[in-house]
Amino acid sequence: MLSIFEITIAFILGILWGLYLETKFLFMASIFLYFFMLVFCNKYNLISAILLMIVLLSCNYTNQKVKDFDTKYSDDLAINMKITIITHLEERNYTYKYQGKNEQGDKFIFYFEKSKNSKFKVGDIIQVIGEFSLPDVARNMGGFNNRRYLNSNGIYGTVLVSYFEVLSNEFKPMNFVYMIQNKVHENFQKILLKEKARNIKWNANSVKPL
Repeated sequence: MLSIFEITIAFILGILWGLYLETKFLFMASIFLYFFMLVFCNKYNLISAILLMIVLLSCNYTNQKVKDFDTKYSDDLAINMKITIITHLEERNYTYKYQGKNEQGDKFIFYFEKSKNSKFKVGDIIQVIGEFSLPDVARNMGGFNNRRYLNSNGIYGTVLVSYFEVLSNEFKPMNFVYMIQNKVHENFQKILLKEKARNIKWNANSVKPL
């Protein structure tokens, strides 16, 4: 009998296979995997066949999702959508970075210019206009594939925002969750600032004059 551990490993293997292996290699790789199991697992042909089926089904499902990520939104597409901010501000040199999701639940990374008073909280609802870009793929064989990494986190790509408007917050049950999340984040930031100030003061007092 198959254990939950074996089924889980086969399922995860299929997900990784579907994420990072190009479609043209799937058929060849599946044949290789099947013959490998026949040669080394003769005593367990039924179990091997079931595990292979789980791997292939998981791989096929993931591969279809990958195609959806690559084709649903085209590169350089003009974006005009209502989004909900779902992560806290991440500051860059010239922009603020957030993750947000639209009304269909699709997630994106948004970049707002700092000069446009674009500091938001988790749960803020914003109408944005901007340009969508697909993430980079691996340039070399075995290189880091940022597109597949973001896809594995449910993110379609990035949007450079050219215009936005903060909308009135509608009442939703999730607002309570967002409110608590923002409060925890604010308190955590205050604790970090106090700890940083304490360390600076301690270092200043520990310096001995020459």
